Amino acid sequence: MKNCFLLIITLVFCNQTSAQNDVLIENITILSSHLAQAQPGQNVLLSNGLITRISSDPIETDAGIQVIDGTDKFLSPGIFDSHVHVSSVPGFGFAVEERAQQQPDLIEDYFLQLPRSLLYYGVTQVLDPNPGASSDRFVNQPTRSHYFKCEVVTSTETFPYVELDSATASRLYSRYLIDTNESSANIASIVREIANSGAICLKLYFEDGYGNANNWPFLADETLSTLVEQAHDNGLMVVAHANALDMYEKALSYSIDVLAHGVWNWGEFNRSSDIPDTVASILDEIANRNIGVMPTLRIIAGIGELAIPSFSGNEEFTSTTPGTLQNWYSGPQAQWFKNDLLEAENVSPEIFLRIYRQGIVGRGARAMMYLHELDHPILLGSDTPGSPSYVNQPGLNTLRELELMAEYGIPLSDIFKSATINNASQFGVDDLYGTVEEGKIANLLLLSENPLVEIGAWNSIDTVFLDGVPINRSDLLPIN
Repeated sequence: MKNCFLLIITLVFCNQTSAQNDVLIENITILSSHLAQAQPGQNVLLSNGLITRISSDPIETDAGIQVIDGTDKFLSPGIFDSHVHVSSVPGFGFAVEERAQQQPDLIEDYFLQLPRSLLYYGVTQVLDPNPGASSDRFVNQPTRSHYFKCEVVTSTETFPYVELDSATASRLYSRYLIDTNESSANIASIVREIANSGAICLKLYFEDGYGNANNWPFLADETLSTLVEQAHDNGLMVVAHANALDMYEKALSYSIDVLAHGVWNWGEFNRSSDIPDTVASILDEIANRNIGVMPTLRIIAGIGELAIPSFSGNEEFTSTTPGTLQNWYSGPQAQWFKNDLLEAENVSPEIFLRIYRQGIVGRGARAMMYLHELDHPILLGSDTPGSPSYVNQPGLNTLRELELMAEYGIPLSDIFKSATINNASQFGVDDLYGTVEEGKIANLLLLSENPLVEIGAWNSIDTVFLDGVPINRSDLLPIN
């Protein structure tokens, strides 16, 4: 199933670009995880959406080919973010929710800019772990990141369905809705349908309540076991939503492949400054079983940063956010989520920021660093936007996730792998993406600075190559 899917991807993307002119990048320094060090003085030919030739010798081409001078610049694989919700709108939630439905013009402005913002920050591949009901508004855009998806299986009694009002939940999750105790035959049928839909993974939620709450039930053990077994039989990865210690333990009792969040809720150990033995034991098991982990630090940081009054006015935020949305974010209506959280926490904005940015993010970061010290690959997943926080804007949030990795001590060489090859390897598409090698899809970044030297280099993009077609970064800014 997977090989067939990858063949379809290759044929579609090559056909999309077959009419485009070839591109030759001359005298470029190549950055790629398969290389022991940067390779300067290389010439790279892009044809029909692929990297067709790399050579230190001059490459002879037909007259009229587009030639790009790569002197003093760097060529990197495009970024692969494995946690982007393309149906969600920062500040609103899912586009089918009532608050979003009341602002159709703003929502339209967002969806028009969404693919441009992702590409502006070099995100050329995304995995959507919960496509929702509006993913077509992204998928049908003519120029966008390559799109992969998980499909969610849940019931009316379990998260995430139970969190929402019934009308919204039914619009989001009715397609693969099952009973808590579902028959094996029905599960097999549903999973086959998911596999045939083009999904590369199945997502299961291990969530019994936010924080220390535990008021939501799970799917039955037999149902979960059968879902995992059928997913693997159909060539699908199993991605588990979990972020609390007890939820990690629950998820690890099944043969899952990826954890879609870091572990930042340690229960009784929340005040520990070091990694408690119980948490270390869980992380050791993850490494021993080679289970992928997306730390998703930005989902929590972005909630805390709602308490910063001037955040929505900073230059990077405004550069890729449509003006209509900027105006709304600065008004009273957009503060609903922040106000709800501050009321629930009953603390000042300053303490609120410290709780989220230092406390919760800090625990997740310590767990991330523990895994890194075990030489366990870290998956880049920004969880954009992840919550109704308007702070976590597409593309920019991916950059911020990379910056948090650096802030907490992940070496730049390993951050480079997280941004490029790790997700491609984890999800079985590394024969097409993740490195600058002949035969791979030409989703690339032309950078003015070297991200192996400075984390800020990820924001020095000159040109984005999508299926071999060069796009000037400035052309991806909002059209206000």
